[in-house]
Amino acid sequence: MIILNHNELNIKPEESELAYILRIGLLKQQGIIDMTWRELADVFNKNLREDNPWTESAYRKKFENYQHYRDEFADCSADAEEMTELRRELEKERVKLRDERTAYNKLIRDEARKESYKEQFLRSIEEAAGKHPLDYDKSAHHDIVRGNTTIVAPLTDIHLGITIHNSWNDYDEDILRQMLLYYIDNISDIAIRHGSEDIIVLASELVSGLIHPTLRIQNNQDLMDQFINAVDYVCDFLSILSTKFNSVKFFVAPGNHGRINPKKEDGLAHENMDVLVVPFVKARMKEYPNVHVYNNEVDSGIVTTDVNGYKLVFVHGDKDEMSNVTRNMTKLLGYVPDIILTGHKHYNSYTTDGTTKVVQSGSFVGADEYAVNKRLVGKQEQAVLVVSNNGLDCIYDVRF
Repeated sequence: MIILNHNELNIKPEESELAYILRIGLLKQQGIIDMTWRELADVFNKNLREDNPWTESAYRKKFENYQHYRDEFADCSADAEEMTELRRELEKERVKLRDERTAYNKLIRDEARKESYKEQFLRSIEEAAGKHPLDYDKSAHHDIVRGNTTIVAPLTDIHLGITIHNSWNDYDEDILRQMLLYYIDNISDIAIRHGSEDIIVLASELVSGLIHPTLRIQNNQDLMDQFINAVDYVCDFLSILSTKFNSVKFFVAPGNHGRINPKKEDGLAHENMDVLVVPFVKARMKEYPNVHVYNNEVDSGIVTTDVNGYKLVFVHGDKDEMSNVTRNMTKLLGYVPDIILTGHKHYNSYTTDGTTKVVQSGSFVGADEYAVNKRLVGKQEQAVLVVSNNGLDCIYDVRF
């Protein structure tokens, strides 16, 4: 088919020479015009170069070169898509590698931090070897009273390492030493009164820690010294009780003051000084066959044990309230506890929730500056439980 309007064969005002040759060549290739390249060469020469005409071969090769590079370009476009996809995959792998490197670096930092604390612990233990802080006459003979009741004696909120002298409270290490001796005498009196031959000691928050800025100011010991001295007091406390009872059981429920990292959200789940108390006390109590130190079976923060056939649960109390601790523990443990003991609030309290007796034990430390600022002023006291075959018989407010 030949175009009737021959103006279509002429170069357009806005066309370049190459664009003109390509347009006409494509018309020929598509069959829109029926002309040979020789005939087209005459048309091109007339419009482009009458004084210096080209052969049909020159025009044809220009068009053929265009065809060749167009195909090459199409192939390159396909390759470009493949390269784009490849770059996308490489970017994904780079992000994965970056995330893995970040996680690995965090692991290394955490391990290094643990190693640092471990080295400090070992050094502090060596320096504190042979220290016995409680001046108690252990050589005296003690008749163990035989009976069917068990004493549950808390050691809640000792916060060793802090010094407090305000209008509501006086507390330091010397005062703590006297309180522990007084506490032992009270426990002995209670045991004689009720015929108790066994005792369970439940400890929580032995160190003052560093979770509040005010604690850094009031503490007179660093965290390692706090821990080592606290363990010494606990071990001496248990060794004295071992002369007064047939069996002494010891458990620990970690509290918030034992956190190694001041910021709760930055700390690992088990980075807590209280968690380390059990293995240290266990090692120190090897020479006392009637002192039994236990790990927590369910969770590091939840103590579960049996007392005269009754299920006892002990938690620090920073994650629970007396109003919801029974519900919380029932959901977590799958059974309803008979007795729940908590600390944290620094005052003794008691309530009955359904069939569960909920007891809150006070503190040794009393009101520090942080507590006063929060208007949480309470007496230094502990709640001692007496449990018989009939359950919780009575609670003693031991006030210091």
